[in-house]
Amino acid sequence: MKETMNITQALKEIKLTGKKIESDISKTVFVTTKKAEATKIQSLTIAEYKAHIASVVQAVDANIARRRAIKSAIAQSNAVTTVVVTGTEYTVAEAIELKTSLKFQQQFLDTLVYQLKVANQLADRDNADAETKAYNAVLANIAAVNGDKSSVAEAKRAVVTNSAGAADTYAAVYARFATEVLSGVNVDAKILSLQEELDNFQRNVDVALSVCNSNTVIEINY
Repeated sequence: MKETMNITQALKEIKLTGKKIESDISKTVFVTTKKAEATKIQSLTIAEYKAHIASVVQAVDANIARRRAIKSAIAQSNAVTTVVVTGTEYTVAEAIELKTSLKFQQQFLDTLVYQLKVANQLADRDNADAETKAYNAVLANIAAVNGDKSSVAEAKRAVVTNSAGAADTYAAVYARFATEVLSGVNVDAKILSLQEELDNFQRNVDVALSVCNSNTVIEINY
């Protein structure tokens, strides 16, 4: 048997045919038992029952063959039909695979964003502690020179003017306790790149595939 339809309709037929197969299999008692004197099964005569089962088996076999043929025709078409997404040409099969793999890119992006956020929070906390230690060191030096206690505000002014080497003391102590965010790549640039790639592809791939599927006609033989 031969049919022609566009890919959009073919995809719908795959779902509908699958439901028919499942319905026929789940609702039909293909094998049963019969008492020697029984003349009916499930309100059907023996002949009617046999004919019904044979008909359902034939329908299931036919629908399985049709569904398989539709999927095969789609796969063959997708392997050679091309579609342009965000300026790049792909076969439909490649575009579908890229769409499927987006979940890994999204997972990668989410992980980078989360880890960068945590690392920045830890660095900010540790650097605040380092700043406190550095100003305390300046205050200790001022106290040693002047013999009195000074405020943090005075320590900050001393650092700005480098009074009595306050700036050098601050820098040395801060450098000792400071924390930096570390990675093997430019994380901010990678996050931006991934986000742009995901946004652009997701925004365009479904539309491109939908248009392509409605315009592509396949022949189904079974």
